[in-house]
Amino acid sequence: MDILTACPVPEEQQTESSLSPETKIQHLEKMNQLYQNCLDALPGIVLLLNPEREIILANKAGQEAGAVPGEKCYAVMQARASKCPWCLTTESMAAVETQHFEYELDQTIRDFYWLPISSDLILHQIVERKIGSRGGAEIEKPEKPEGLRPLISNISHDFNNILAAIMGYVEKAQHCLDQPKALRQNLNHIMEHTERGKALIKHMLSMCGYIDQELGPIVLYTVVEEVLLDLEAHLPAHIALNKDVSTEPIQVVATANQIRIMLKNIIDNAVKAIGNNNGTLDIRLRPLELTVNETWPHPNLQPGNYLELIIKDSGHGIDIDTMEHIFEPYFTQMDPGGGYGLGLFIVRGIVKKYGGAIKVMSREGSGTEFTIWLPVATQGRPIKKKKVQPAPTGSESILYIDDDRDLASLGKYHLERLGYKVEAQTNAVEALHAFRKSPEKFHLVITDMNMPHMSGEMLSRGIMQIRPEIPIIMCTGFSEKIDEERARSIGLKEFILKPVKFDDLAKIIRNILDERRK
Repeated sequence: MDILTACPVPEEQQTESSLSPETKIQHLEKMNQLYQNCLDALPGIVLLLNPEREIILANKAGQEAGAVPGEKCYAVMQARASKCPWCLTTESMAAVETQHFEYELDQTIRDFYWLPISSDLILHQIVERKIGSRGGAEIEKPEKPEGLRPLISNISHDFNNILAAIMGYVEKAQHCLDQPKALRQNLNHIMEHTERGKALIKHMLSMCGYIDQELGPIVLYTVVEEVLLDLEAHLPAHIALNKDVSTEPIQVVATANQIRIMLKNIIDNAVKAIGNNNGTLDIRLRPLELTVNETWPHPNLQPGNYLELIIKDSGHGIDIDTMEHIFEPYFTQMDPGGGYGLGLFIVRGIVKKYGGAIKVMSREGSGTEFTIWLPVATQGRPIKKKKVQPAPTGSESILYIDDDRDLASLGKYHLERLGYKVEAQTNAVEALHAFRKSPEKFHLVITDMNMPHMSGEMLSRGIMQIRPEIPIIMCTGFSEKIDEERARSIGLKEFILKPVKFDDLAKIIRNILDERRK
């Protein structure tokens, strides 16, 4: 989208002092006409505003829409008595940078731009664009890069495995409804695979730079044992598992979910490499100290204390040509989704992020051995196992908005189960009307971000315009338009990525409401 950044100046180079009054007036009129021509050339409605949102100048499209110099923009453009909930005039001038907002209505997307021109002038542009309708212009579809095919197939593979496991355990649970213990075990497996999917999404977003995952000290052997326990339950009978895992409570700075992803990717590849043949899978974990001579081949390592993790299989091995490419993000020699593509690229990224190193030794027909070194956390303290606490309860009123009916219904159910009074809405516009009708009724608002007609950010601004002090939690799957920093800057209390356990959400809600009471 092209936005006005500068206007042409008259070609005359005479100094102001050398011009007669009549000439100065002519030049001012000419300059004004040039500004007007620039504004008229821009697409959509363009308004030049002062900090009070009064219209100074409008382009032809703005004049045709009713823009009148001296009037408030929100009065003539939106027929409102006060500023629009989505207005970013103040934010744009404060940050001295362009701000953008959009919403969808009746198959039309309306884009709003605010561009600060000076300390007391701002350019406001409103552009409408149709969503691929029969009567509208054809939107050119971007070509799909061929290099993305392996990446997409591997992501699909990982998610299909997760969904297949969830579906399998749901069906299994349906057949043991009269066996409470077995039913609970199946439900626990469903939750574990849901967490696995959530971890994969978080890792992909982290790799793309959209979010930063917080690292902390974890006892590595507990995560390894957890993965091996699950492996033992699903490993084919023709593969023997040999494990030698040190149980010293030594910590590394990492996230447990990424360690699980790292282990499962390597193990999955090892199992596939063994195939239907009888084979062995060896997994070892031990502490050791690496010297200068041992670290020099790995620029990422410094001499010191490490945990060494070795995963060795007796599979078909990797040939020399393939070995050069196994850590590339789009590389695979198997069928789509088969492995040795995205998985090892992720593994290397995790290891490098933690300040470690990875080595692969393999010969075709003689199996493969992965060795990973992770630096031991400095000043580590034994981690006490947290006791599982019941979700906190409450009796306050909550407005819960999500355009997905199932999620809105689940949110209402779980929060009402904890004692809260919940009004669930699936339409953001109707939710704003409900809040405006009874603003004092609610103690807290929870909203999704990406919704038709009105985004969660726009809704939140509208709600805070009515009640600035109301705490709002933004809960979204993913959005390029908002992150935690931006959410905080516009006044939201919390920013949460879906999926979130309702027990965890309950703790956040209780903390916010209790903090307001103090």
